[in-house]
Amino acid sequence: MGFKVFTARFDDRNLSGTIGISNKLRKKYGSDKVIILNNQDTDKHILFTLAHEIAHYILDYINDSSEEYSNSYRTNESQTDSELRANRFAASFLMPASSFSNTYKALLKDKKDKETIIKKLSDIFNVPETAVRIRIEELELDNE
Repeated sequence: MGFKVFTARFDDRNLSGTIGISNKLRKKYGSDKVIILNNQDTDKHILFTLAHEIAHYILDYINDSSEEYSNSYRTNESQTDSELRANRFAASFLMPASSFSNTYKALLKDKKDKETIIKKLSDIFNVPETAVRIRIEELELDNE
């Protein structure tokens, strides 16, 4: 894909990451494709944001023939269709349905409480607990 990925401290604490594609970026960053992630976020959140921004590249930019592209991800903003789609992509990429479901069911067999299962899944898949909760709902595993 050819991206250079950086972390930085953002003034806006709710800004998790941004993606930019433009020849104007080459001079400052050494690449025309850049993803910048908020270094104040947890490692799990940074990884999820990286997958989220890659989703924008694959789903929004590649399908759009425009030369320049930019998008910022703020965790506290209302979710547009594009943001929800990028979150679903990131979740599917980082927590594949089959392995996530199998791991969830194995933890459930150990008679662990739901919060313990969520924490363990968060550690196993290296994603935020919020993402785990949403993935459990998406895969309808609560019905198990």
